[in-house]
Amino acid sequence: MATVISREIGSTGYYSTPQAWEDDRPADMVAADEQWEGLLQNQNFTGSGPIITISGSTTSATCYAHLTTAPGASFLDHASFATNPLRADSTKGAMIQKTGGYGDDAVVISEPYAKISKIQVIADYASGLGSRAAIKTVDQTAEIDSVIAESYRANYGYGTINSLGGIIRNSLIIMRQGGADAVVRCANGTPLQIYNSTIVVPSDVTAAGQGVRKNYGSVTLKNVSVFGCTNDVGGSGGSFSISNCATDDASPTTGFTGSLVYADQFEAVADATRDFRLKAGSDLFDLGVTDATNAPTDMVGTTRPVGASDIGPIETVTGGDTTPPTLTSPTGTQTGSTTASGTVSTDENNATLFAVVTTSATSPSVAQVQAGQDHTGASAAFAVGSGSGQAVTTTGVQNVSATGLTASTAYYWHYQQQDTATNDSTVVTSAQFTTAAPADTTAPVLTSPAGASTGETTISGSVSTDEDNATLYAVVSTSTTKPSVAQIQAGQDHTGSAAIYGTNQAVSATGTQNVAATGLTASTGYYWHFQQIDTAGNDSTVVTSALITTDAVAVGTLTTEALKNNTGTVIANDTGLTVDVYSISTGALVIRFTGETTDASGICVVSDAAITAATAYTVVVRRSTNAIGVAEITAT
Repeated sequence: MATVISREIGSTGYYSTPQAWEDDRPADMVAADEQWEGLLQNQNFTGSGPIITISGSTTSATCYAHLTTAPGASFLDHASFATNPLRADSTKGAMIQKTGGYGDDAVVISEPYAKISKIQVIADYASGLGSRAAIKTVDQTAEIDSVIAESYRANYGYGTINSLGGIIRNSLIIMRQGGADAVVRCANGTPLQIYNSTIVVPSDVTAAGQGVRKNYGSVTLKNVSVFGCTNDVGGSGGSFSISNCATDDASPTTGFTGSLVYADQFEAVADATRDFRLKAGSDLFDLGVTDATNAPTDMVGTTRPVGASDIGPIETVTGGDTTPPTLTSPTGTQTGSTTASGTVSTDENNATLFAVVTTSATSPSVAQVQAGQDHTGASAAFAVGSGSGQAVTTTGVQNVSATGLTASTAYYWHYQQQDTATNDSTVVTSAQFTTAAPADTTAPVLTSPAGASTGETTISGSVSTDEDNATLYAVVSTSTTKPSVAQIQAGQDHTGSAAIYGTNQAVSATGTQNVAATGLTASTGYYWHFQQIDTAGNDSTVVTSALITTDAVAVGTLTTEALKNNTGTVIANDTGLTVDVYSISTGALVIRFTGETTDASGICVVSDAAITAATAYTVVVRRSTNAIGVAEITAT
């Protein structure tokens, strides 16, 4: 999607003049992938030549120039727009006014896809041949939308709008100089399309020759009114495609309803007091048929009804429900790194609630919210129902939710409701809310796995982690093969069998974590296998220590003094002896040795794990059933 470059134009704007904005655009907007939006501040931009000529850049349907107004600066934004006379008035909104310059137009659009909207344009240099059109277009894709254009021009047939192709919609076009050839001219065989527009000459000004004149151009008119002209349309060559149009011409062209009384249609038709709002009882109410493709909404953004609709730029709601919904208490709350919720209250229980999320506090227009756009016309960060909104069935709080947002980003909800009578509420905007930081997707990293024997049946272990949360798992096995993450968390070895020892413990600090195992076998090789899961559910890989061997079993030894017979002779190298070892404290037999021998010195030595070093025992040495030695001996 093209990047929208929005810049204000005016005394306190980024640019001081419209032409300065235009001149600063890239020569190739397609290559730059940019759409330039010039926002006129609420002031009158005057000059003696063309105030702006949009030309010279390479453009496309998505990369183009759009001259419009800053928020609140259009005549459409004026607080009294609904009751203001519908005519050009520099006190009501931004205006471009050419006050002189021989042979010059006020606004010239001579590159494809360029657009102007919501602006008032006047060409009022009326001396001789000096004045041309208020607006000139030179491409069939150029667009004039929701514009009031007025000019003085009696000669050469340039008209208020001089078109060499383009699209005009929802606009008021007035010729105030008597005897002009035409109000709108289409020349050079290039297509011109006009939708839902009013084309007039005030009733006390000499009629123009035609409302729309073609010079070998093809012209489409739909839902257009032409008043104050000798003929509704005319010219040579080319063709007209006309439907659902209206005129005061007594001999209307096919596609026009004719012989309508000019003064009965508008609030005021004389030049000095001109006001081209439809008046009560106007024939133009519901005389048209809505074109949902080319003019689905009117000049102010009101959605036109399906079927019969008004001819002209403004859709007037008459009869029935004319009260728009009132929205209050708009809120917005982040519910995650990419999600948010919002609420708004309504006093009407019908039709559709539209809501968009944008990064700007500037409220989009009604039409923009309903189109799922932000205030620049670009797609909003999120639009409820992908821009189609959601049904409202009760008054009070309405709940919405958004997805696909960007983490750690400030956003605003903008709400708008249209009821079943197509009355539009104003747009209300929530306070700023900021999405949460990005979700943790980084797994812990375990390093330096180690272990050491701490006895015949115990070992210790340690591992270092870079995350200070959640759980450390550890198992002991006799194999260097790592268990899987799932196996280690289940206390299993790599075969899926219960590990020899398994444990888990909370992690509250980074760095070294210590564990210990019991119930092992002496003189056996073991391995620690470690794994950590953090609070976001990210699993570390399994790391394994080097081989650890438990201590050998401790053996106690009892050594007798030299055994002698009753004559005092040393009993050397005697065999077949029985050695009984008794506990001194209990007198119980601890262990019996059989088939023992003495050495050449008559000493008998016995050893066993049942004997504890540094402990005294009663030792009885026998040959057959006769004791040949009894002594209290401390084991070594």
